[in-house]
Amino acid sequence: EGIDADIQKGGEFNVAYTSAQEARIRAFAASEQQWAHTDLELLESSAAMAKINIAHTRAAVWHPHCARIQPAKLVAGLADAVEGAGVEIYERTRAVEIAPHRVRTTHGTVSADTVVRATEGFTANLAGLHRLWLPMNSSLIATEPLSAEVWDELNWSQGETLGDFAHVYMYAQRTADDRIAIG
Repeated sequence: EGIDADIQKGGEFNVAYTSAQEARIRAFAASEQQWAHTDLELLESSAAMAKINIAHTRAAVWHPHCARIQPAKLVAGLADAVEGAGVEIYERTRAVEIAPHRVRTTHGTVSADTVVRATEGFTANLAGLHRLWLPMNSSLIATEPLSAEVWDELNWSQGETLGDFAHVYMYAQRTADDRIAIG
């Protein structure tokens, strides 16, 4: 649809910088590489740090199937595209029940061939779905725009998204305006 959402395909890069993380990342890579068609790469320390210079990296995995996006721009662009195609969007309409091919709301029932449940933290409020809800919080912070010298030192230039193999979920990306957004 030509949506400007700062989309850049750069792959996903995950690092390990402790011995426990290294064991997990190596086990993950071995499991993934059992599949004949995987293109996940296990990178040793020097190759990993040459890709993105993260201090104390012991090993990393990379695969090309990920893109950086700016989610607010994507949502606005998708809304414009579907409205341009004649679809009406109803915001602030509370779903109270989801069943196959049907969503009951506070304003009536919607029927469709396909229903996608994207209720996230609100899932526990839907009848029969309380146990499918996982309480999880994700906060995001961004740096100020970083200088070209910092980016040269990091060598983070191909749009890769970044994660690690700690037990706490961490994700990061270089933004279009040269910040690091970290969650």
